[in-house]
Amino acid sequence: MKAKRDYNKEPLVLKDYEPFMKWHTMIVFICIIPSLTITWVPMVSTPSDYNRLIRFVIYVLLFCPIIEVLLYYIFVIRGERKVKLYNNKIKFYKNGKFKKEHKFKKGEFSGFLKRISVEWYIEYIKKNKILAIFSIVFVISFWGIATVLGIILWIFLFIGYDRVVKQIIYYKSNGSLYNFTSYLQIGVGFYSIRFMGVYVCYFKNKDYISLKQYFLDIFDENLDEIYTSET
Repeated sequence: MKAKRDYNKEPLVLKDYEPFMKWHTMIVFICIIPSLTITWVPMVSTPSDYNRLIRFVIYVLLFCPIIEVLLYYIFVIRGERKVKLYNNKIKFYKNGKFKKEHKFKKGEFSGFLKRISVEWYIEYIKKNKILAIFSIVFVISFWGIATVLGIILWIFLFIGYDRVVKQIIYYKSNGSLYNFTSYLQIGVGFYSIRFMGVYVCYFKNKDYISLKQYFLDIFDENLDEIYTSET
């Protein structure tokens, strides 16, 4: 049997995408909020105000991708950020200088991102049909079916935007989308909904293979069973 690697002597070193991914997630939500207002503001505004709102939302939607490119340059290309994974801690570095550290214990691995995926919500709705039906009826009666459908459309639109951004970076890193998955962030040390842990992000397939071995060695967790690979 092959001996497990001692990560204290030979840490796993990866490119650190965590700062960029945090900003990316924030931008997605910034885009969603003003866009959603388009679906309900017509009920309480004049046509001229509504037209101004539409122009504002269009400017936001056009501006956000430009900001993403700028942030990618700042955090990924220009900033030499590395993350080192040890037996019981994860260290983050910028331009060779230590920035922060997160210590953990065995069992602190988190499937947090898998649980908040679209698939998780679908499974939750299946198991809680009465609650789901009541919620849908309540929202429709309050806002109207057209508004609800508009909100759903915008949400799925930005889920698609999130996926496209990740695909572009993944393709740039690998030369193809082989083994691409939307779950490119792995949570370590998260407790329930309290944000106490850190994210380890990856965009290279070879990094995923290294991470898979690391989490098998340290956490006894198989990433293939948590993050669905897609070709």
